[in-house]
Amino acid sequence: MEFYSAVVYIQVLSAIALAMVIWTNPILDNDLKKAFSLEFGILAAASVCSFVADRLNGADESLRVLHYAMKILEFSFIPVLIVVAIASLKVVKRMYIFYILLAINFVSQLLNAKFGFIYYMDGSNVYARGNLYCLYVILYVSFTLLFVNYIIMKGMQYQSFSKGIVLSICIFLALTLPIQIVFKNVRTAFVVIEFALIMAYIYINNLVIQLDKLTGMLNRWQYEKMLKRVNYPTCVFIFDVDSFKTINDTFGHRVGDRALQLAASEIKKHFAKEGYCFRIGGDEFCVILKKKSKYAKAQSDEMLWALIDRFETNIKEIHRNEPTFTGVSVGYAFTDGPFDINWAIEKADMMMYKKKRRSKE
Repeated sequence: MEFYSAVVYIQVLSAIALAMVIWTNPILDNDLKKAFSLEFGILAAASVCSFVADRLNGADESLRVLHYAMKILEFSFIPVLIVVAIASLKVVKRMYIFYILLAINFVSQLLNAKFGFIYYMDGSNVYARGNLYCLYVILYVSFTLLFVNYIIMKGMQYQSFSKGIVLSICIFLALTLPIQIVFKNVRTAFVVIEFALIMAYIYINNLVIQLDKLTGMLNRWQYEKMLKRVNYPTCVFIFDVDSFKTINDTFGHRVGDRALQLAASEIKKHFAKEGYCFRIGGDEFCVILKKKSKYAKAQSDEMLWALIDRFETNIKEIHRNEPTFTGVSVGYAFTDGPFDINWAIEKADMMMYKKKRRSKE
């Protein structure tokens, strides 16, 4: 019991310390800071409830109601924590489904206090698992798997290179979650969840730090790293916002930033499924097609022009709606891999500037 008390004490203090660290993080926005702080706070509360419930195990009959109350909170907090984590990722459109599941779980906990189908307190006020305890385990595991799935989806939104951390989280959960399920008297669930949350926090930081904040595209640092990774035949696109200096000088930097965001949004819309999208300079962007891209494999000018034509059609439509957005010029070149990637970028840059000059004539 002394060891378990020390573990809970350290866990609660570490959760408070982590919340303080999160709020001083200059990388994350306030929504993510609030979400992570709330998650660690819920975890600390659940851990305390579990500890109090454990202390009440076998206590006087007059404390039975309090014993049940602590267990209800413990069994309700963890699904809430996972749903808060899922909501913070902003990849699920119908979050109300999860809120309904949380309500069902809470009602089932209240009903369980009377019928004891998930867990119950025996005549000596000792906690014991009920016949349907497996339902809670299924809910717990399902929510956890969904959280991992949505983390992967978030990484896809960010065009993440940090797949190793997600794999580490999956392996860690797979190897550690079953411990408390198999061994009834071992209390490891909250420690496991805290470590998983820390790994998720590191992963989200890695995602955010690789992005250009204004446009949401991969930044120059990621671009330089990508150039070293290209060891396959592919295609490189270079984009440049037309008359960007004039936009800034005439309408101000706010309108200039809007032009960059519109250009980036259209580039991601048309090219993100096929390649990695980077902001490489002030008004310059680059796309390097993925190894599995059908456009990279085909090495076909005809296919690429069809893709570029769709992109340019949308750009012209935006220009009609927002005349201050003058347009985007694009050039491309094929590359056989690491030995001529820089040459391909120069060639794509030359094509882009030729198109830019022709558009001004």
